[in-house]
Amino acid sequence: MTKDKIKLARSVRAHIDVQVDALVPTLLAGLAKSECSSSEVTKLAKFLRTEEAQVYMRTIVTALLTNQMSVYQDAFIAQLSGLLRLVVGLSDVRADSCAEPTYVILRDSAERAVKQITFTAPQEMSRIQQLAWHEAQAGSLSGLMETSWLLNRRTPSDMAAIHKFARDYCRIIHTHHQYIVPPHLDDKRRVPIDDLYITPRFNANEIRFHALTTRSTEDRPQLPFDRLLRRLYRAVVLGDPGAGKSTLAQKLTFDFSGPDWADNENGGRLCIPFLVTLRDYALHKRRFKSSILQYIESYINSEHQIVPPPGAIEYLCASGRALIIFDGLDELLETYRRQEVVNAVESLGGRCPVSDSSVTG
Repeated sequence: MTKDKIKLARSVRAHIDVQVDALVPTLLAGLAKSECSSSEVTKLAKFLRTEEAQVYMRTIVTALLTNQMSVYQDAFIAQLSGLLRLVVGLSDVRADSCAEPTYVILRDSAERAVKQITFTAPQEMSRIQQLAWHEAQAGSLSGLMETSWLLNRRTPSDMAAIHKFARDYCRIIHTHHQYIVPPHLDDKRRVPIDDLYITPRFNANEIRFHALTTRSTEDRPQLPFDRLLRRLYRAVVLGDPGAGKSTLAQKLTFDFSGPDWADNENGGRLCIPFLVTLRDYALHKRRFKSSILQYIESYINSEHQIVPPPGAIEYLCASGRALIIFDGLDELLETYRRQEVVNAVESLGGRCPVSDSSVTG
């Protein structure tokens, strides 16, 4: 995967777009006089090219833009220490030693970038601040300590197993979702989804809360498909029956599980899509009293014959690598059952605030 494609992927995935790759020279210069060894500095520079670093830096920018940096400083350092131990492979002592100077460099770089954008593009900064408040309200800052706790439960060997699972899983579901079966009177014909799929037109229903609609309206601005992808952080796609919402969910799963989203540089995946049919989850929840994460794990095991490593789904969602696609909210006809599912979706969003999610209904 080329660097340009990696940047495009991260740009699409990022609610607030931060190019951490560009900070490598700054990090190398800043850590030259620190207690970190040259080999550790090299590992830290490589860390900046991971999806975990991208999400971490995005959260720092969110805290800066919402004036909450001082509140969460200790949590940021604790989380970075966990990331350096887990992703970089440093010992507990060395991770704690390198975390604070690395955090200071990343924070100062973010502050300079914010000041520059404020001076050169004040209107753009106003838009970014609105996005930052939206992300903070979704829990990206308040969930820092829980994320740190989750990181401390994992080991570097766990990461190798999780990355292998992510690669195997994406390969399987990419194959599984590559065909669609159009309605036919005589037989069922499987047609490659890219040969038949027509991207619907989207209208921005309420940009602030990322509600989108496939209904045709004259008073709402058209939203191109690439801009829809940029709004997947907390997107709701509304549309009439037969408008193609479920096919859209399948297409997103197919695309995001494809080779363009492989993180070849770090041996993982930039994005791991999980498609949850809410009608099926509601039945599973009623029978087994399971959470959404438990249902995803059970579904992958039973339907795709692959067993996720313990805690893998939870880690991928908490680390920001997951895209959870909820399909068919409008198919839940019983009001109280629908509300139960909505509560579960909202609870998961609060528990995994840095991962993207999309709901069709």
